[in-house]
Amino acid sequence: MITSLLPPSDGEIEIDGVNLKDMTDKTILSICPQFNTHLCFEMTPHEHFYMYSLLHCLDKSDAKRLEAQLIQDMEMEHLKDIPIRELSGGDQRKLAVALSFLGPSKILLLDEPTASLDPVASHKVHEMILKYKGQKTFMLCTHILSEAEFLCDNISIMVKGCVYTCGSPQYLTQKFGTDFRIDLMLKDETDETETKCDKFFEKNLPGAKLTIKRPKARIYSLPAKSMALSQLFKIIQEGEDGDNGISYFTCSSSSLERVFMEIVHMSEHSDMVAVQNNDTL
Repeated sequence: MITSLLPPSDGEIEIDGVNLKDMTDKTILSICPQFNTHLCFEMTPHEHFYMYSLLHCLDKSDAKRLEAQLIQDMEMEHLKDIPIRELSGGDQRKLAVALSFLGPSKILLLDEPTASLDPVASHKVHEMILKYKGQKTFMLCTHILSEAEFLCDNISIMVKGCVYTCGSPQYLTQKFGTDFRIDLMLKDETDETETKCDKFFEKNLPGAKLTIKRPKARIYSLPAKSMALSQLFKIIQEGEDGDNGISYFTCSSSSLERVFMEIVHMSEHSDMVAVQNNDTL
């Protein structure tokens, strides 16, 4: 619907304050589809960039400069003159993502951009998004929640076709997270140090549960409803400053993946109510 391939079933879509029906400049949007069916498998990456630059009416010098930059960003210099059919699935996907960056588009819709990529190639895509983040707006559709947490300033979580909630990663983890995680390092591996740490938690954080125990390292879990994260940080900081065997610690909210699972659990035990009920989202 955002790309105008389908009309809205209800409500209105606005981009940069302009109703989609009244928008005449279609170059404001660029899309990387979920699948690579828009690629021509007999053509090379270089030929794709040339064809897309013509579609965007780019100046020849600008087109060559952007192509060289994007191919370098994706580390595809040695592949630019090889037909697409001879490239691996991962390299085809990198080309599809890079093509969406070509042109004057201010808004990029990336549908599962890293779903078929290995970790190294995924990192390259992440670097590209972060590189252009100040110049373009990205709408990222992904089921990789760690990716969304790392790249996105605002996240919408959909359950059963409804937008259940939206907000920054920090807001979502604080609102829906069920546990705080406490990672700490002990000063040494002696029994005395371990006993000091145990007594500190028994006295100050009796609700904390020891989930992982290693030599000189421990991970605790604490129900988020027990206290605010700032209060937890203050308590652990006092423990580190005192003689409690703690040399280093971090406190964090639930991961976005845990938040998503909690939201799914909530939706299965209550009637779903979309966060947005008006016509404009």
